[in-house]
Amino acid sequence: MKKLLMLGTSQGSCEMIRIARAKGIYTIVTDFDLPEKSIGKLIADEYWMINTADMDALEKRCREEQIDGVVCGVSEFNLERTMELTERLGLPCYCTPEAWHFSRNKHDFKKLCKKIGVRMAEDYQLSNPPTDEELSKVKFPVVVKAINLSANRGMSYCYNREELIEACEYARSVSKNDTIIVERMLKGPEVSADYIMTDGEVRLLSVNNMISQPGYPQHCYSITTTENKYVRKFIKEENNDIIRVLKEVGCKEGFGWVETILDEDGHFYLLEMGYRLCGNEINIPLRELTGFDVHEWIIEYALGKKHKISDVIPMQSDYHNGCGCVYCLWSNQSGTIGMIDGVEEVLKDKKIYWDSLVKEGDFVEKHSLIAEFAFVDRSVEEMCETIALINGRIDIRSSEDENMIIRFTDFDNLRYNNRNYAE
Repeated sequence: MKKLLMLGTSQGSCEMIRIARAKGIYTIVTDFDLPEKSIGKLIADEYWMINTADMDALEKRCREEQIDGVVCGVSEFNLERTMELTERLGLPCYCTPEAWHFSRNKHDFKKLCKKIGVRMAEDYQLSNPPTDEELSKVKFPVVVKAINLSANRGMSYCYNREELIEACEYARSVSKNDTIIVERMLKGPEVSADYIMTDGEVRLLSVNNMISQPGYPQHCYSITTTENKYVRKFIKEENNDIIRVLKEVGCKEGFGWVETILDEDGHFYLLEMGYRLCGNEINIPLRELTGFDVHEWIIEYALGKKHKISDVIPMQSDYHNGCGCVYCLWSNQSGTIGMIDGVEEVLKDKKIYWDSLVKEGDFVEKHSLIAEFAFVDRSVEEMCETIALINGRIDIRSSEDENMIIRFTDFDNLRYNNRNYAE
């Protein structure tokens, strides 16, 4: 029996554990958390109490236990540890430090894209502190980004010089890096795309739209859906450029994604890339829509199965036959979760998948991810009905009995963004 070690528990971890166990693979989860604090440990065959930062202890235990493969979920820290541990053990890892660098360093990624002629937002070079001459060249509004942080940490929107100066100081303080990105603020829908890589070939799996509830931060994407009116435009105008980027970065195996904005000027602009699982778990509905299982793909590679290009489904060339959706529940405040109610009622609808890494009694920060519902429907109207059903049944409240979740209700936006309104 093959032995698979999972480093930590993050989005995607539990689903990989379930898939591995269903395939007869012996699963082990390790981190420093007690089992009651680590959901992955509760569903795996075995767990270790070894911190994922302790490479020497992990290497020793892996050799003793004859571990056959090492994986992780979306955690960037644990992906870096996976790369290091597999290198020590002589085991495969689809992600390489060379390619991963461009997921972590937005400055170098932007420079690479410019070099090969892929469209990105115009940017400005600012010293620390910025000079009057540099500031005079900036055309507002702009976005300031830390170069090495994900999930929009360290990011600010600026409309004048004073906000820009403050935002630069903030980005540098949280990233601990003197280099920052200052670029033109793009305005338009956010479109992501998922890619499969094998033997250096890159294939588009899905084009998705990411939508936030009005009145809340844009990075709190409540809805990620495969049903959107931008699919054909993206495939025609942007897909080949993204494939060139991923090949130039060095993505040869595994899974990756990119995020873009369709600006009001009518062009897609590339924002960033990730060489790891998606935090929104759109891969779960994609499994039903495409017949391709990204989680299984990563597990098999980690255990030594070398995939061929013939193992991959054809590249997406048009709309999927159905609407895949992930509905993310974000916290609307900081506080302790006092009650999670309605999940069992929601899951009576067998098409709906639920995933959460928090539970009653846990403290959450404002605008952090609490849970996700994933499902596939036949139409946009059915998708809206499913979201409304979830809204009516799920209730997550604080220890002070206050509602803690941002509910998505912008159904007109969802309807307008479907394929029937494509240009």
